[in-house]
Amino acid sequence: MSIGQVVSLALTGSAPLLLVVMGMVQWLKRLNLSGVVLNIASLLTGLLFGGVYLYATLHPIDLLGFFFVIVYGLVIGLIASGIYDLAGNIAAKAK
Repeated sequence: MSIGQVVSLALTGSAPLLLVVMGMVQWLKRLNLSGVVLNIASLLTGLLFGGVYLYATLHPIDLLGFFFVIVYGLVIGLIASGIYDLAGNIAAKAK
């Protein structure tokens, strides 16, 4: 597994995966989660879905591969959490 494979998978699979994670976060909002709890849920959802996606496509066998899986999942979760915060800030300013 090379860094090029990880970057290629990240670029091709990130957009649909982000939509799934953001959809899950919206669903969690309906369960009356908000604030920091929702940000943590977004991070964990991204870690789970992103990690499973990268694990299924790369089949890592060494420590470096598993490290890439964890980092990719964290990045997906952080991006989804940041988009959620940005949308909340824009909505608050629009009122």
